[in-house]
Amino acid sequence: MFGLVLLMLLLHKCSSSLNKICFYREDEGSGNHPLEKYYYNATIGECMTFTYYGDGGNDNNFFAKDVCEQTCNSSGIFDRRNCQKPHSRGFCFEHTYNFYYDPESKRCENFAWLECGTNENNFKSYEECEAKCGSAYVFFIYFYH
Repeated sequence: MFGLVLLMLLLHKCSSSLNKICFYREDEGSGNHPLEKYYYNATIGECMTFTYYGDGGNDNNFFAKDVCEQTCNSSGIFDRRNCQKPHSRGFCFEHTYNFYYDPESKRCENFAWLECGTNENNFKSYEECEAKCGSAYVFFIYFYH
């Protein structure tokens, strides 16, 4: 019984973490490096394009439409196989510090992302990386599969 209660609390925490960012408003940020990105428009329930200027903003900011949809669809499910992908540094000249999940160390690590080109194992914040790939998920797999 204790295990079931713990599982329910864990799933609630994880699903809350996954969906919270989907309700943030579109935030184009600041800077001089316009990029086309996607954000989830919670009012109409769709991922839409917007221009992100490279600095600031919030976590409702995705590199690809499919990543936005996986994160913010009605079930809030992120495909955890994305956490196993090698991180991609990108190929532009400017950089920001993002996070990726390292399956060997089983930790979210920061890296200098060069702002163009990536895969789904690239997160703007440590918290987002942990919520989607980190210890709560590893705990769930270890004890309940």
